[in-house]
Amino acid sequence: MKHRLLIIMIISIVMLAPALSYSDESQDESYDLVETLEKGRINWTKGAIEATGVMLPDKQLFGNFVHEGRFVRIALNDAYRNLLDKVITIALRAGYKNLRDVVKSVRIDADTLVQDLAINNDFIMAEIESMIKSAQLVKKDYLSDGTVKVTLQMSLYGGFSQLVLPNDIKLLESIKILKKNSDKTASVPLSRDDLIDLSDVEKTYTGVVVDARGLKANPALAPIIQDENGENVFGPPVISREFAIQHGISGYSTTLETARRLPRVAGNPLTVKGLRAKGSGASVIVISNADASKLRRSSKHLEFLKQCRVVIVMDQMIAKTKSGQLISSHRHEASHLQYFTDLGTRIQ
Repeated sequence: MKHRLLIIMIISIVMLAPALSYSDESQDESYDLVETLEKGRINWTKGAIEATGVMLPDKQLFGNFVHEGRFVRIALNDAYRNLLDKVITIALRAGYKNLRDVVKSVRIDADTLVQDLAINNDFIMAEIESMIKSAQLVKKDYLSDGTVKVTLQMSLYGGFSQLVLPNDIKLLESIKILKKNSDKTASVPLSRDDLIDLSDVEKTYTGVVVDARGLKANPALAPIIQDENGENVFGPPVISREFAIQHGISGYSTTLETARRLPRVAGNPLTVKGLRAKGSGASVIVISNADASKLRRSSKHLEFLKQCRVVIVMDQMIAKTKSGQLISSHRHEASHLQYFTDLGTRIQ
């Protein structure tokens, strides 16, 4: 019952929150951090999981019509259209299966994949299956050789994040911070008079960009930023769950320039350099104590950390199979296969 009430409360907060998008909504993926897997890909910049399903029609059913683009023309015939619908259904089944494999490969934190969380939890696995079945069909391609290719997409945010994010990421009602020379403990919520006067702070920032290039770091739903002493600068208990669910805990990019322009941190973001990556999944980023101090020194900075106004810059990921072989780019098909986005397109 408590779990159900928490979900209802989270959804209510997200629905009532201001309509503010942290994501890069442009179609350009040139500087997106994309993790390409055998069965699909994860666009960590846009917060999307994507997989395709492909089906080549049986030539015994369609005969020679699959050659030279005639396959699309005969789809105007009702009998062949029914056969085409069956082919699309098979392609969708393949797409859902591939999407399931990609979802299981999503890193939750430095030590946990979604498959690790779901393997012994029937409730979580059932919820994930339901989300996969509700995935958005974003593209349907009809190739000139008769192949049907469907592309399915699912968000990393919203219900998926609510389901898999660690329980120690909780709702935060207020920032708790000590005033200088105060003898109160940090575990006690302070009054407005106890908060640091922002006029004493030389600079305030609108977010933080962490340069983790060259560290062999990996993206995750719940990355952590620590100081050199191993204390969390960004992560539980700094993050508030409603922001994490709605926008994702962190944004990602592959260049500093694009990272600074992302809506999540735009304005006057502080840029810090990562020193090393930790954890079995290399999703814990260590920054200097000096940079950590800059982030902790004012309530305004702690507020933007609470709101997940963080972007991590990483090297573009090299796509490999489990055996270590390189995966060719998902864009190569367009260079040598003509395809149509709708039935009847280019039909005379």
